[in-house]
Amino acid sequence: MRFTILLFLISINLQGFAQESADYEKYKKSLNYWDGYIIDKGGQKIEGLVKDLNEEKVAYQVVFVNKAGAKKKYKPSQIRGYGYSVYKYVSNSKIFLEVVSEGKRIGIYKALTESINYGGLSGTAPMKSQSEGYYFKKTNEVVFFEFKAEAVNSIRLGKSKKVDKKLVEYFSDCESLKTRIASGELTSNDYNKIAYHYNYDCQ
Repeated sequence: MRFTILLFLISINLQGFAQESADYEKYKKSLNYWDGYIIDKGGQKIEGLVKDLNEEKVAYQVVFVNKAGAKKKYKPSQIRGYGYSVYKYVSNSKIFLEVVSEGKRIGIYKALTESINYGGLSGTAPMKSQSEGYYFKKTNEVVFFEFKAEAVNSIRLGKSKKVDKKLVEYFSDCESLKTRIASGELTSNDYNKIAYHYNYDCQ
């Protein structure tokens, strides 16, 4: 019986390897592709190879190669998310957000986006600027709450004590955390502490 089961498992593994086409193996040897997966709109996890087009494009699209060797670009509206190595991304239908941490009650996410400023003078070359946005999402919610956005490589002049009224309102379901934010003890820069409090110290 054990021998039969062993043969069955070996057969399954061999079939899995056989499904990897020559084109798939070619992509797999490239340093630009990682073993990973996508999550389709139905929630199914499909394994294959993943390639981020460019660091500044990570929020907008991803390239995926399936085991048959077929390559396709996916936008956030087309899949629920993807992952590779230690990185995991989820979609809010408009952009892909990198999972920073996930807890029993709330998670932290971030996304790198890009905008183009065409300026007001004729002949002036358009300038690109990148910004990094940070988001919370409670486990009982489907909408991501953006609580912080700043330009990449921006210079910080000390820690701001400004009270974020939207952040206070967002955590109105936890009085102890709401008080800490409203007093200025915790700001958007303290997102890890805020998430920890909400996950473990809220009643």
